[in-house]
Amino acid sequence: MKVATVSMDNLQDQSPIEIIEQLRAQNPGKRVISLDQIAGRGHILLDGKLAMEILNDPKLHRPQILRRMVGEGLPWTSGEEWKDARKNIRPGLTKKAFDDCLPEISQSIDALLDQMRDAARNGTSLALVPLIAATLLRISSRSIFGIDIGIDTDHAMTLMKMASTSNRLTGIWIFDPSGRIDPAIMEDLRECKKDVYEISGKILDLAKTGSFCPSRAMKCMIEWQKGDDSVTDQRIIEHTSSLLLASVETTSSMISNTFQFLSEKPEWLSGIRDEFRSFEEWPPRNIKEVEKLTVATACCRESIRMRPPIWLVARTAPEPMVIDGEVKVERGDQIYTCLYLIHRNQEVWDDPDDFQPERFLEKGQIEGDEYLPFGLGRHYCLGAPLALTEGAMIIGKCCSEFLMSFEDEAEDAPRDGFLMGPPLSLRFHPSEIGADQAEQGDDKRTSDGNGKNG
Repeated sequence: MKVATVSMDNLQDQSPIEIIEQLRAQNPGKRVISLDQIAGRGHILLDGKLAMEILNDPKLHRPQILRRMVGEGLPWTSGEEWKDARKNIRPGLTKKAFDDCLPEISQSIDALLDQMRDAARNGTSLALVPLIAATLLRISSRSIFGIDIGIDTDHAMTLMKMASTSNRLTGIWIFDPSGRIDPAIMEDLRECKKDVYEISGKILDLAKTGSFCPSRAMKCMIEWQKGDDSVTDQRIIEHTSSLLLASVETTSSMISNTFQFLSEKPEWLSGIRDEFRSFEEWPPRNIKEVEKLTVATACCRESIRMRPPIWLVARTAPEPMVIDGEVKVERGDQIYTCLYLIHRNQEVWDDPDDFQPERFLEKGQIEGDEYLPFGLGRHYCLGAPLALTEGAMIIGKCCSEFLMSFEDEAEDAPRDGFLMGPPLSLRFHPSEIGADQAEQGDDKRTSDGNGKNG
């Protein structure tokens, strides 16, 4: 038998990842684990090939709870709405479109470095995740819409808080059959959603009045609206909001986690620095130039293998079906792909719990059934090229100039929902690299209080 059926009675006070790890330990070799939920059943897929069959099945829907919480944006829609939106938005999110934005991306990273230099000179620390999120908000607004809405940390943290809150609620629906929801969580989500929609609405108004030159993606959405009376302003606002949300939250998690891993594995820093210092020019001419930053890119890819920002992906069954030949799924049941465990499959990955970027240097890009940080097939992430470009450029540029000592540790298991990044409280002390340090290499690290240097 490949399926295990379990009760959630004794799992109420654990985090989702702790629950998943416990279920895996109790059911070795199983491809599917089924469990009771508030309504119906949930079925967790632990096999990569089976997961891809499910994720790319056009009959399955994304859970309605996501659309109720976040709105009808591209990452949350299903069926014909999803196909229509993807067809009309995708031309604006190609590699060529991102090539056009490289000067703006570089300027945003330069502004990030300025803040690090100030902190280094003053001997102060910075909150890592909010700083990265604010930088990515600026990059995303320029790349996806064509307008700089600034590096306002409050705006960035509104997006992060909205993602965190919706993820916490989704986690409750999966792992807590009693459905205990703190009313304050719902109020937080309503306020965040209102603020994010307000930002997107202002962008749309400015684009329509010619106040700025829209990006390719923004032009695609405006043209889509002109050619289809059913595409209302609200529909465009929901899509722009979801693109902002997806581009900031997941990439912030990837980059922050990568910094954290590098502080623990500083032997990778010299390779990153050597590679970046031999870079032909700044800003780079195109994404192909950025792809030459192979060490930084490999570190990012290994980071999202170990801690995929969205580690559990859900689909809803619209009718009864059978999966894996024997698992009965009823209408309304949820089917979950657990990327966290797929990425740590001992039959696929040597030492799966260790940070080893050489996996992606020796074998190149390993995307397939067993490595799904951006999905595959019809649901492959449209923003993947931008995310890896941002990651390689930020990691390469920052590590070429700074040592970072962290005050806090990133937990490997999130406490709520599906977010898998370092805690928002994580702080670091940037210190500029001197010529003597560069000559000595980076194979040493020292302790700074309870933190780590890299």
